[in-house]
Amino acid sequence: MAKTIQIACTATSQKILSDALKLYAELAYPVSGSECNLVARDALITAADEFAHQHSEYGYINLSRRIKPLLKAAIKTYYKLVAEQTGVPHTNECELVLSICEGDSITDQQLQQAKAKDLLDQH
Repeated sequence: MAKTIQIACTATSQKILSDALKLYAELAYPVSGSECNLVARDALITAADEFAHQHSEYGYINLSRRIKPLLKAAIKTYYKLVAEQTGVPHTNECELVLSICEGDSITDQQLQQAKAKDLLDQH
């Protein structure tokens, strides 16, 4: 069984994944934490940077199966905070981005449609 999932994604999707991982690393594993927490934090930030490098170099990212649950938690946390800051639920967009963790490729158009649906669902 493969230890990674190869995901073709847009630059927009890759940035969301990287931003979500970095934010989650900051929130879940603060600098003031234990040595184990600092190792986990560093691993997440490294993964986020690696996503950006892989995408710019190859046009896809390799998602480790070990980091997949953390990435899912990061995406959910990211969209929860975005919703709190904007006052707009981002349920559809969050679900779409979560599908990347299952190997799905999403387009910028799909992201825009999910955002539009979230705005409509707000009313």
